[in-house]
Amino acid sequence: MTHRYEMWTLRCAIAAAVCLCACATPRRPAPAWVAEFGSKTFSKDGIEGIGFAAFDPRDKSSLKAARDSAYSDAMKQLTMKLKTTVRGSIERQMRDELTVVNKKHREQSQEVLDSVTQVLFDSVLGRKQFEEYADHAQKRWWVFCWMTAEEVERTIAEQLRKQQEKNNAVMKSCLEFAKSAEGYLTPGSEKVLSAVALYEEILGQLADVSGVATYGG
Repeated sequence: MTHRYEMWTLRCAIAAAVCLCACATPRRPAPAWVAEFGSKTFSKDGIEGIGFAAFDPRDKSSLKAARDSAYSDAMKQLTMKLKTTVRGSIERQMRDELTVVNKKHREQSQEVLDSVTQVLFDSVLGRKQFEEYADHAQKRWWVFCWMTAEEVERTIAEQLRKQQEKNNAVMKSCLEFAKSAEGYLTPGSEKVLSAVALYEEILGQLADVSGVATYGG
């Protein structure tokens, strides 16, 4: 009886172990960007960043800290590579406008390029993609951030179009204010202060113009 009970217990234990193994979620293998880290680039155009940080599996707070650190490191690397790509794309897409400025003020054309790059960079960076991987064997959290050159070009074209639409609206409003101000400056007019106020309004609106404003009326 004792022998049968022991055999039955052993079978139950084996069955339970098999069941647990079958139900456990298998950990996915390390992606290539982890397994081959440092050997090559892994995104289509090499506009990427990879970061990692150690964590203690017994401490849940360390998981978040490791994730944040890995993400921050990956983003720093992506940002460095992306700035050159964004600047080059803007320079190509604004070639005609920058040529006009460059003929008169070469240094100013570079300032315009720098300004537009700074304004549009965050919009481009917001289109990034990222992937994460928890390496429990090595106790490391990995983050991979990347973008494609095609997405950069498309985002910049979209943002430049929106910027031009905004500039057009500002320029149209400024011209209307200027016409009104001219009416106050006729000989014998007592509304000079009103004209001054309108010109101040024009200057305030022009401060919102980004890049090179071209307005056809």
